[in-house]
Amino acid sequence: MKKIKMHSYLVIFLATLSLISVGFASWVASNGMTTSTNGTIIVEDVLKVNEYITCSSGDITNFSFFKTGFIIGKDSDGKSIISTTGTITAKLSLNIENCKSKFSDCNTLEIDLSLESDYIALFNSGTDSSISFEISDNRFEIDNEYITLSPYVKIMYLDNFNSISDDIEVTVTYTFKVDQEYYKEKIYPALLEDDFKFILSAKITGIVKEGNN
Repeated sequence: MKKIKMHSYLVIFLATLSLISVGFASWVASNGMTTSTNGTIIVEDVLKVNEYITCSSGDITNFSFFKTGFIIGKDSDGKSIISTTGTITAKLSLNIENCKSKFSDCNTLEIDLSLESDYIALFNSGTDSSISFEISDNRFEIDNEYITLSPYVKIMYLDNFNSISDDIEVTVTYTFKVDQEYYKEKIYPALLEDDFKFILSAKITGIVKEGNN
């Protein structure tokens, strides 16, 4: 649908996922920004970013790996099950009441999810390699045509959010499918880097969509 008005009060969070050790970085709040169609930009400090969207260390599951592939579980003998497909999942909680207050004159929330690292393009450039994305709540509309690499970006919309009364918890899943030889030659060496990490970020924008009241 055509966007006829946009209020980009930006609420951004950053979470660091380490694939070498089990760790989680502190939340980093960014500045909010309001922009109008005439190009005027007003900066607004967002001091309590967790009032809008949250995620905790216990809500993130990142893949483990071995030299021949991703570890997806254990067999009955306790040995690791290796696959060429790995996943990262994150459970996000959207505070609807606070979003309704912040974006009171909007009818749709746009949430841009960004997954990035120095090596993110590796997962989408080898033979048979690809990154896919899904969410657990069908109230969100996914823009499947918008994608960039470095970072990997997906945009989702929540229409008529003002009619929702409860907070929304949504699980986001990123799936990495790779060719085994490509994994061993390209991805595994990159995963061994001491500073290898993924950064998951989200931006919330309140917009008015034509035909949504």
